[in-house]
Amino acid sequence: AAAAYALENDAITSSGLGLIVMDSSCDLEDDFLEAGQSRKSDKYSLNLEECIAVRSMWWGEIYYHNALLSVSFPKNLVDCPYIYNNPFLAAVYFNDSLKECSTLSPSQALEYIYIPAGFESINFSGLGNCTKLNHIVISEENKKYSSDGKIVTSKDGKTVYSWPSANGDIVIAEGIEEIDSGTFANNTRITGVTLPSTLKKIGNSVFSGCSTLRTVEIPEGVESIGDSAFSGCSNLKSIELPKGVLSIGHHAFAYCVNLISALIPDSVTSIGAGAFRECHSLESIEIPSSVKVFRDGVFSSCYNLNKVLLHEGLEDIGTNSFISCYSLEEIEIPSTVKYIREYAFWNTGLKAVNIPDSVELIGNFAFGNCLKLEKVCVGKGVNSIGNNIFRNCFSITSLDISSLNETYESIDNSIYTKDKKKILYYNYENNSEIKIPEGVEILASCLFYDYDNLTKVEFPSTLTSIEESCFYYCENLSEIELPVSLTYIGSNAFYSCYKITKVKIPDGVTVINASTFRDCSSLEEVILPSALTEIGSYAFASTKLKEVRIPGTVTSFGTGAFDGCNSMEKAYIEEGVTKIGDWWIFWDVRNLKEVYLPKSLKTIYERAFEGCDAITDIYYAGNASEWSKVKVGTENGTLKEAALHYSSEY
Repeated sequence: AAAAYALENDAITSSGLGLIVMDSSCDLEDDFLEAGQSRKSDKYSLNLEECIAVRSMWWGEIYYHNALLSVSFPKNLVDCPYIYNNPFLAAVYFNDSLKECSTLSPSQALEYIYIPAGFESINFSGLGNCTKLNHIVISEENKKYSSDGKIVTSKDGKTVYSWPSANGDIVIAEGIEEIDSGTFANNTRITGVTLPSTLKKIGNSVFSGCSTLRTVEIPEGVESIGDSAFSGCSNLKSIELPKGVLSIGHHAFAYCVNLISALIPDSVTSIGAGAFRECHSLESIEIPSSVKVFRDGVFSSCYNLNKVLLHEGLEDIGTNSFISCYSLEEIEIPSTVKYIREYAFWNTGLKAVNIPDSVELIGNFAFGNCLKLEKVCVGKGVNSIGNNIFRNCFSITSLDISSLNETYESIDNSIYTKDKKKILYYNYENNSEIKIPEGVEILASCLFYDYDNLTKVEFPSTLTSIEESCFYYCENLSEIELPVSLTYIGSNAFYSCYKITKVKIPDGVTVINASTFRDCSSLEEVILPSALTEIGSYAFASTKLKEVRIPGTVTSFGTGAFDGCNSMEKAYIEEGVTKIGDWWIFWDVRNLKEVYLPKSLKTIYERAFEGCDAITDIYYAGNASEWSKVKVGTENGTLKEAALHYSSEY
């Protein structure tokens, strides 16, 4: 049938069409590829109907056939092949044994497709750019699909599945109740859509990528807008959702960059993640009281959004909800809100914030990078504050926490726990030197994250804990003296503090966590604590250490602990250490020449010294007989070739 259609149409055969018929003896793996992909100039049609032994085809057998015009599949085929990017494929005939086809994206040249009676499922979304497809023939015996030649609907006429040739202003017929997922996806010819009054559901990605769509009127009766339903409709300027719509899917109107206004009725109870993400022209929005929760990034990067009206009833302002809404200078948070999640108002233009008593949680960096923020009031109900919630808010002149708050209080526009033992936000007013008050025991995670003006910190004698990423990327921090009271340093605590040159870690610290001093590119000297038990992954990677002395108490080494320390020439492992592992502890320490090993050593794991190709001398505290019992893994640079010196020699 496909070949017959192709032969009858001069538009298809104008460059010369050959008909290839394969019989029951054909070997598709060899014969088909040779007959198909090798023919790059003479156009042809392929009839595989009599290949009765073939029940499955390789996924790529109808993929990039540059001369194929039409194909008819084997009669007994049960697995549909991947039909993709055949630039001249004009006709496809599916056999009666096939039940489904999940990947169908043939070419813009497609004009004819036959769907047999047994077909139960087909992904029509790949036909969106088949603008010439005006001959969609569906067997009358098919129980699910029907077609008038151009439009595919359900058998009962209530669902639209595909309309590849849709162009200009289109009208979807009355009686239709659902538009299926991807029906018009990436159609760049539709300019307007009239929807029927009978419509109830707009499926996922229905109009996604319809960049020429300017107008659409959604009728009353529609209950749901699917995920990405209008995503990327860059010429859509306004949308009015009728009363009755209950849910707006994830990214439903995302990337509608020219959308100026959107009306959301009070019937809506759910707005999905990123629903209006990057609607750069959106200026104002009102959220009805029926909406209880904002999903992640619902209005993220709406650069011109300057007016937001939130009603009582809202309980949860989700992660990234208004991130990078630069023009948003004021907002009233309803007294029903309980949670303000991570980065909710990051990088907005807010000048003042009043956090009501109902709020219990403020997530990490929730109001960070609000460069215009001057005044903050925090209610009595907040009992959980995340990392550095006002990071880079250098304009704050007033930060007040209710005296009735039982968990936190404000001191000098900074946030402390009520007992004054932990600092959660420190307003250092962009000073280059700071002094942490006596009595403070804990510096919270990310407290000074990326404070590039900071050069010196004076710690109190009461300090016990520096949490994760506390001084991460303080690139100008050069002077630190850790107090003897310190017992914990979190992972990434001093990551990329480029100007620190020397560190003495107090004896109370037993673990150096992952990447604690990683990329401290000026760090030349470190004194490790005498009771240290663990050095985490990449703890000192890419530093300028000249040598390291590892205490005998260490029992665990993380991957890449000293990776890339190319200034290191000597490594001392003290008595008590029994194993040196995991992989790549000293990875690529190119100038390491001398390694001092204890008599207690039993094992050097595979790749521990990989890339250390300059090792010339090993000093072992035992004798030759004892050394022979030490297990040394493979790929350890020049460790095995180095000169061995025993205890009697040094």
